[in-house]
Amino acid sequence: MTVKRRKYGTGHAYYVDEVKVPGVTTIIGDTTPKDGLTDWAARSAADYCIDNWDELLAMRPSERHKALHFAYRQDRDKAGRRGTEVHRIAEHLVAFEEVAKPEELAGHIDSYVAFLDAMNPEPVAVELVVVNRTLRYCGTADLVCDLGEVMAEEVIPPGRWLLDLKTARSGIFGETALQVCGYARAEAYLDPETGEERDMADLKIEHCGAVHITADGWELHPLDTGEATWEHFRHLRWIYDRLPEMRATVGPAVAVPIPA
Repeated sequence: MTVKRRKYGTGHAYYVDEVKVPGVTTIIGDTTPKDGLTDWAARSAADYCIDNWDELLAMRPSERHKALHFAYRQDRDKAGRRGTEVHRIAEHLVAFEEVAKPEELAGHIDSYVAFLDAMNPEPVAVELVVVNRTLRYCGTADLVCDLGEVMAEEVIPPGRWLLDLKTARSGIFGETALQVCGYARAEAYLDPETGEERDMADLKIEHCGAVHITADGWELHPLDTGEATWEHFRHLRWIYDRLPEMRATVGPAVAVPIPA
């Protein structure tokens, strides 16, 4: 009976008893509509056009089309690299370890340090791998920590928190509540020191939230991970298993003649 998180290039995959299972973010990403991405992709192309006007004019029409068509990928990949690096550095900072400060991430790092100074979290676990064998999924929670009475209790109550770090410029999306709910509702976690499975209840998590880290500051957002959110996530997990069948039933469009 084993749970493993294996790295593959810049990504990773989870295996439970040598059988691959989806991660929390994969479940949510593959089953949740991405209406906002359409607007974002269009804005990426428009921004690229404005910022690179002279270069585009010098291109052949086909090259110009390709550059604009794939402009969103540059924005996406840059944001992904930024998020990955901020997470890596944050893992060291919360453990009070010294880290180099890349110039392009100086603002994000300063913001995370400001969060640590203001909230003074006492880390319980960092990059915590969790598993739910009943629903067959895994995930990695960014931070489990204890927060004291440093802010108004009705806003940020003291206690043990499961927190996810987000660096998107647009803020915290509603899907984040589903994400941290999936983590918090796992059945077990891997002990960071021994790698053995422990009962998730042993962590005694009381609250869940997300820390939005930008170059200009930070915000801690409590998130609702109650029964309604948990039911929503379970439904997405059910849909995820049925995606191959659903996609197989969607064939090419058939033209139906309209009666005169």
